[in-house]
Formats: sequence, structure tokens, C-alpha cells
Amino acid sequence: RRLDVSSMASLTAPAPLYLARGRFSGARPGPSWRRAAPYRVVRADASASSTPRLPETIAEALDTVEAHFASRGADLYAATPEVTAAVRTMVASKRTDGKTVSEVLDASDGVWEVFEMPHMRKLSAPERVGFKPVRYTLKNRKLRSDVRFKVPFEFNSTGSETTGFGGWLSAAGGVKVSAKRDDAVELFFSSFWVGRDGDAPRDPPRASLRSPEERLLAGDALIDAVGNAGFVSSFAQFPLHFFDEQRGLCVFEFPPMSSFIACVRVADAPDATKF
Repeated sequence: RRLDVSSMASLTAPAPLYLARGRFSGARPGPSWRRAAPYRVVRADASASSTPRLPETIAEALDTVEAHFASRGADLYAATPEVTAAVRTMVASKRTDGKTVSEVLDASDGVWEVFEMPHMRKLSAPERVGFKPVRYTLKNRKLRSDVRFKVPFEFNSTGSETTGFGGWLSAAGGVKVSAKRDDAVELFFSSFWVGRDGDAPRDPPRASLRSPEERLLAGDALIDAVGNAGFVSSFAQFPLHFFDEQRGLCVFEFPPMSSFIACVRVADAPDATKF
């Protein structure tokens, strides 16, 4: 099935490139992220979602997602109705550790992986295209996005993923407080590339250039040009609804599809990360 680089960002929210349509196991939170003190009870509006067994308190919601990570990791295709409901409860709490959006960005360095992205799950599953992991690395407000894809994405009778064509879609840029609203972040990407399938994504081709006069290979230059042409900045505004620095959890919104995207911090940002 043909991959359209210029259409992926609208599906994966701040993911790197844009695939026409698009289904991989996330890592668990690293030991350096300590469990936070208990939250006071904040009740969510049960009418906001028709999902069964909606957790009524933020403490219940956090217990739900942490139990989910322990068994399934950060895998957006493994999200249960209870996890979706828990995310909505987190959104209803409007908790950001008492931080402004700028302060949240300063506290967000690390490797984050998506565990809930309803619009991507809905759009990609029928096409048997999968994205796993959906990963973002942040350091000093620099941003790198690496998304592994596979076609077809499905499971065999033993529950294992079947083999298929795959690879990595990557982009690098930055993140800042939105100039349009003070409760949102704005993403921007200036470099796009792809890599062969494997356990780790490829580093940006520009990082291997030895001088300003050296040019990208023709294929890399084409992907970069298509990615930059297809990036829609108006879709790169993401209101922040939840942030817990110690637990390594955040939830933001993709307004064009009214979709809440939840991420877990799985590791520190490696010093060797190339943006």
C-alpha cells in the first residue's frame, strides 16, 4: 500500500511524517521516575464519555494507567476502554503540577512514548497499518519524533505480531509555548527522514554531513522536501490538559479530531541524541 509522506502529521498528531493511513511494544517507565505523593480527589464528569467503568477520581485513573503499563507497556493499540476512561479523568482534573506551559516544557526532557491516541487507532487499524512505538525525545526544548510503522500490522493465532514491510519515520525540530493560546504548546519540524526497519531509528542524515557545502543524498533530500512541504503549522497547536513530572505522564489534545493523546516518560533523553 502506497505511503504518502505528506499526509502523516494530521494522523499521528506531532509524529514526524504524514502517512496516508495507518498499527508496535512500548517501554515501561524507567526507575528514575519516582512515584508521586497521592493526589487529592478530583471527580470527573461521567457524562463526558460513554466508556464503561469510568474512574471517578484522579487517583483511580493513575492506578489504572500504571497497572496497564506494568502489563502492556506504552502501546496505543493495547489501550483498553478503562485506559481511555482514565485518560479522560486525567483531562478533567486539569492538573499540571501547578506549572505554566513554559514551566512544563522546562520539566519535560526525556523520552516519551504514546499509550493512548484514539484517532490514530481508529484510522490505522482498518488499513492494517500500525505505528509502534510513537516516540518523542525532548531536550532543552529540542524535539525529535521517531515512529516505527509496519504494513500489514496484525497478530497471528499465538498473539505474536506477523512480519511485514516496515521502517521508521522521523523528524526533528522544537517545541515552544503557543503564540495563539497560553494553554498550548506549538511544535515545529525542520528536518524529515526515513529509515529501514530495526530496533532503533536512523539518526538524521544532516548530522552526518561534514561541511555546510555537503549535500544530502537525492533520496534523503526528496523526503526532507516532501516532509517540509506537507507540514501544516496550523495543526501543530496542542492544548496541554495534564502533566505529572514525577510519574512521567502527560495528556495533550489534537483539536482537529478532538482526540486526547496520552504519553508516558520511559527514559532520560540520551546525551548522544541527534536532533
